[in-house]
Amino acid sequence: MPQAQLAVVIPVYNRETLVLETLDSVRRQDVQPDLVVIIDDGSTDCSHTNVEHWIQSHKLDPARWRLVHQVNKGLSSARNAARPFVSNMDLIVFLDSDDIWPEDFVRRAKNHFQANPDDIAASSDGVKLFYDEQGSITHRKLLPLEPNPQSFRLLRNRSPLVCATVFKLSALDSIGWFDVRIRYGEDHLLWHLIATQGSWGYLPGKPFQYRYFHNPQQPHASTAPQLTSRLRCARVLSKRLNELCDQNQLRNPDVRWAIWKTWYAAARACDKAGKKAAARRLYWEAIKADPRQIKAAAHYLRCCVQKLLFTWGK
Repeated sequence: MPQAQLAVVIPVYNRETLVLETLDSVRRQDVQPDLVVIIDDGSTDCSHTNVEHWIQSHKLDPARWRLVHQVNKGLSSARNAARPFVSNMDLIVFLDSDDIWPEDFVRRAKNHFQANPDDIAASSDGVKLFYDEQGSITHRKLLPLEPNPQSFRLLRNRSPLVCATVFKLSALDSIGWFDVRIRYGEDHLLWHLIATQGSWGYLPGKPFQYRYFHNPQQPHASTAPQLTSRLRCARVLSKRLNELCDQNQLRNPDVRWAIWKTWYAAARACDKAGKKAAARRLYWEAIKADPRQIKAAAHYLRCCVQKLLFTWGK
């Protein structure tokens, strides 16, 4: 049986230096990916020019190292823009433009799917590297997975990093890739929709390096776009899981937990932002999704009591 064809999709937005380090980690693979698609999402710095020069300077085949430009539409749109270029691939990996692969990642991925052709995804462990504003590493946090072929159980134990995960193209096509309406939580939604498609594998070995850079301009979780995105994520996840799962799957406690967790996270974000009416409604959705999770019920009752006390105090 021939090995699967693997493509890596790298969205870029204003990463003129870091993206070159990411590309170096791909070029140094001991087994090369069959296709690299770099989507410049309307960068306003020199990202596009630097990547173009990097490809030329390393004399790489432009048919296998594709650089595509689009107007700025966001991360999900940039990832989805690679779809027309990967139609003859079997496996897809989404690598962020500031992260680093270990040198044997592609080899491990291909070997895994050779041995486990029924898996719809497979993930490696990760390590999160925290950088300060000067670019120095402040500390490291290992993000080990708890391998489990039951996809929703794996996600419940610890969700893997998208950039450390290999997806079957057929599974991505089945769920429609990324939802471009969701700008915060798009990975969470993708994981759980993919999980409906089959078993999830594990890639033992060196961890993927997820680099976190301090960004004082990053939106806080309580901002309106973040809250709106969390709410949309909960609605879409609940709707799509009911469409993709049969009745037996929907009775799976790990599936119910996934729906509950998404509603609960949206409720907590609204609660902390002082949007109590919205929080009450979302806590109620969480209760309906999984009544056994008492945290949502406790917060719902607290919000109701606070509303009564406020009403009486007028």
